[in-house]
Amino acid sequence: MAIGNSEQLLCAVLRHENAEWTGSDDPAAFAEFLDAGRFHGVIPLLDAAFRSVPDLAAWPVELRSQCHSAALAHAGYELAHGAEIERVLSELAHADVPPQLLKGTGLAYGIYPSPVLRPRADTDLLIARDVRDRAIRTLQTLGYLRVGGPAGEFVGYQMQFQRRDSHGLVHNLDLHWRISDAQSFAWLISHTELTQAATAVPALGRFALRLGNVHALLLSLLHRAGTNLFQSPGLGDRLIWLYDTRLLVQAMTEDELDAFRNVVETARVGAIALEGLGHCDERFPAPRLTALIGALGSNPQARAGAELLSAGRLRREWLELLAIPPVVPRLAYLAERAFPSGEYMRERYAEASARSLAFLHSRRWLEGLGKLVQSSRR
Repeated sequence: MAIGNSEQLLCAVLRHENAEWTGSDDPAAFAEFLDAGRFHGVIPLLDAAFRSVPDLAAWPVELRSQCHSAALAHAGYELAHGAEIERVLSELAHADVPPQLLKGTGLAYGIYPSPVLRPRADTDLLIARDVRDRAIRTLQTLGYLRVGGPAGEFVGYQMQFQRRDSHGLVHNLDLHWRISDAQSFAWLISHTELTQAATAVPALGRFALRLGNVHALLLSLLHRAGTNLFQSPGLGDRLIWLYDTRLLVQAMTEDELDAFRNVVETARVGAIALEGLGHCDERFPAPRLTALIGALGSNPQARAGAELLSAGRLRREWLELLAIPPVVPRLAYLAERAFPSGEYMRERYAEASARSLAFLHSRRWLEGLGKLVQSSRR
C-alpha cells in the first residue's frame, strides 16, 4: 500500500529526520496534520521530536504549540490512568486473578522511554478462561460496568468495561481470555505458555505483568493482520502500532529474536509476520528489523499463513471455522454466529433492548442480508 503524503511527513518526524514542513501557514493545514497524528496515535511522539530535534525547530510555532498542548493533556490523563491500572491489577491479584497486560499499556510501561509517549483507547488484560467470572465480579466491585461483550462462548473472546472516576475521567478496560477474536489467531498460543514467558512491569506495581517480548511482537503482528482482515483494510497500519513493532525488535535480545523465529515457524504465520514487519520497515527502517525480515524470509515456513492474507470473504470464513478445534466448539461457533447471546443482542441494539430477542435477531439478519445485496452490486 502506498504511503500518503501526510503519513510520509509523520514518519519523517518520528524518525527524527530533517523534515521540512510542506504545508501552508493556514490553520486548516495544521489541523489536518494534527488530525492525522491523532488518528495514528503519535501526537506525544511528535511533540517529543519537535522538542528534541534541532532541525525541526523551523516548523511553524503554532503547529508545534498545538501539538505540545495535546501531548500535555494526554500526559495528565496518563498519570491518572496509570494509578487506576495499578489499583485494578492489585485488586485482581488479591482475588487470585493474575492478569497480563496486552498490547498498548504493557508496551507503554515496558519498552517506551515514558508511558506518556504511547496513547491508547483502553487497557487490555489477559486472564485464564476459568477465572473469568471472578475477574468480572472484581471489576464490578471496583465500579466498572460492562459496555460490550462476546456474541457467544466461541464468537469473541473479550469483554469491554468502563468506569468514570470522581474527576470525570473515563477508564476503559478490555478483558481477554484469548489473544485475539480472530479464530485463526486465537488458538495459536496457550495461556500457560504466555504466563511462563511473562515479564514484570515494576512501574505499575508489584502485581503487574506483561507479555514477554517474543509474544508481544507476535501479537503486535497478528493484531495488525487481524485488524486489516476482519475490521477495515489499512486500519491495522496505524503508525503507533508499527512503531510498537520497531521498538520491540530494537529491545529484544538475540536469544529473544531466535525464540521469535521459532514461535513464528511453530504457529505457521511466517507470511503474516513478514508482511507486518515489511510495512514497519518501510516506515521505520532499522538494521535489526531488516535482518529479522531476511532471517524469516529464508525459512521454509516463510509462506505459511499466506492463504489467509489473500483469501476472499467466504474463503476467510471457512479458514476461520477450520481454525477452531473440532467438533463441538465448531458447531457451537456456527450456532452462535446465527443466534448470538441475548446479552450481546441487547447491547448491540440498546435503543431497542426492550423488544423481544426474536425481533432483534430478525433485524440483525435483515441488516446482514442488506449488506450482502449492496456488496453484490458493487
